[in-house]
Amino acid sequence: ELPTGTTQASIKSLSVSANATTNKNVNDAVSVTGDSIVVTAQDNSTQTYTLDINVTPLHIHIPDTNFRNAIIANSAVNNSDVSGTAIRQEALERVTNLSANNRHIRTISGVGNMSSLSFLNVYINSLTAVDVSTNTSLIYLNVGSNSLTAIDVSTNTDLTYLNLLYNSLTAVDVSTNTSLTFLDVYNNSLTVLDVSTNTDLTTISVNNNSISALDVSTNTSLKVLYVHNNSLSALDVSTNTNLTDLYVWNNSLTALDVSTNTSLTYLNVRTNSLTTLDVSTNTSLTYLRVNSNSLTALDVSTNTSLTYLNVKTNPSLTCIQIASGQMINNVQKDGSQTLSGSCF
Repeated sequence: ELPTGTTQASIKSLSVSANATTNKNVNDAVSVTGDSIVVTAQDNSTQTYTLDINVTPLHIHIPDTNFRNAIIANSAVNNSDVSGTAIRQEALERVTNLSANNRHIRTISGVGNMSSLSFLNVYINSLTAVDVSTNTSLIYLNVGSNSLTAIDVSTNTDLTYLNLLYNSLTAVDVSTNTSLTFLDVYNNSLTVLDVSTNTDLTTISVNNNSISALDVSTNTSLKVLYVHNNSLSALDVSTNTNLTDLYVWNNSLTALDVSTNTSLTYLNVRTNSLTTLDVSTNTSLTYLRVNSNSLTALDVSTNTSLTYLNVKTNPSLTCIQIASGQMINNVQKDGSQTLSGSCF
């Protein structure tokens, strides 16, 4: 007999008192399997008594209609699992992958009951808060293009992909997410970002924030780095020898050393305050944009794979050194600028 006031939502465990059998000392065990609560009691004579209690399946209320419809559409959920605005707990626990993009969702209340969830994509919605603290199996999380002012991912230590772009975040703590390979915090309100523990990152996007300093010295696996539209006065990428794409335009850089980044194919440093730029070791470059700086000289004679070059609005740069016979398909330059094999 269940205790008075016990509801189907509150049955998590059931204990058996020693008084349940006269003059016996009872060792009891409780297990929950599906919709059954099994109580096993053993007395001193080693006789085992089993009580199997069937209960009404536990259902979880999912208040947001659009989020609920996205769950119902998941292949792990059956029609029999749905009761009005609620979905059976056991069905929620079966969901491993959930995508609900651009559904006008205001809350994902109920997601915490999806204990097996590894992939969650709720990109472009109307979320102001997201609680994934109990979703410790998450590997992929995309909550970009919402209205979040804060998010806690400290318990999601298996995350490899985290997309938070287009929100209103003022801080992001990813110190426990040491498995991250992809991090996008584009277009938020960040002033700092610590990625020192995220040594597996291959892509970092922090563009369109207000970051004045960024330490990527431990991110030696980094291949793509977007830091444009920030307030950087310096950037050290000397340890990032695997970089292929570097976007640092619209900052306040006066110098940039890319000599160790020999795998670079794309480099955009436009709209800074650079007076010099040495790209002699970047022989794989196909795209180079240095317009709107203060360069006085530029030598691209070793960059024989270049297909795009923009050198506009460098008032003191009149001659760009190229190799004999070097052809660059797309060159953007001012009328006073020339490409020549004998600039110096």
